[in-house]
Amino acid sequence: MHHPEKENSYRQEAEDKWGHTDAWQAYQQKEKAGHSFKEGADALMALFTELGGMQHLPPEAECVQKKIRVLQALITENFFPSTKEILFSLGQMYIQDPRMEKSIDQAGGPGTAAFAEKAIRYYCNQP
Repeated sequence: MHHPEKENSYRQEAEDKWGHTDAWQAYQQKEKAGHSFKEGADALMALFTELGGMQHLPPEAECVQKKIRVLQALITENFFPSTKEILFSLGQMYIQDPRMEKSIDQAGGPGTAAFAEKAIRYYCNQP
């Protein structure tokens, strides 16, 4: 179900938090160019569904880490440049923001957000 009022609230929150960053400027350029973020959002949720099915594996398993590389590329391609620093921050948000955690866990099953955060943390700590 589409909820424009919720999306506007999230967008304003993101702008307040990151409006001064290069990543936000890149996001705005895509927005002004008419980029549809729905396709990227759907792809993210599909990826979280896949990650949810991998929770029986350790977060550092190569196949899990491959999904995290795909996640980073997906974010860069569809939203904004996702450096390891940005990806790490997103991982933290996945477990600290109850709205994000709920959304991710709905896609991949209970515990998916926490699993994704652990896998992202491992990935971002690699050279």
